[in-house]
Parts: sequence; structure tokens; C-alpha cells
Amino acid sequence: MKPHEEVEYQLAKKQIERVLPAMLGTYPGVAKLMMQYYKNLVKEGFSDKQALYIVTHQGVYAGMNNGEEK
Repeated sequence: MKPHEEVEYQLAKKQIERVLPAMLGTYPGVAKLMMQYYKNLVKEGFSDKQALYIVTHQGVYAGMNNGEEK
């Protein structure tokens, strides 16, 4: 690894180490929201399979992709 690449690597590594705990801390809340979204889709008449498809394809961007696929 070249010296400048080592410096870039170390900076990136430090950045990841700094934000990782905050990112991991958001996952339980995201999971709860996704499950609630799924349950509400089923409650509104979507089949389990349809609701799962919608949730897995939209992810946390539900309703924010203007109908475009990821």
C-alpha cells in the first residue's frame, strides 16, 4: 500500500469506527418501523406475500421513491 493510500485508509477506518455505534443503535427502531409497516399493509388488505414484497422492495424508503424501483 502506498503511503497516501495508507493515510486514506486510516482516515476512513476512523470515520467508520466513530459512526458505527450510532448506526447500530438505529437498527432496532428501523426494524420496529418495518414490522409495523408490514402489519399495516396486511391490515389494509394486502396478502402476507404482497406485504412482504412491498416492504422488502421499498425498505426504509417506503413511499419516497416516486414509484421507481431501486
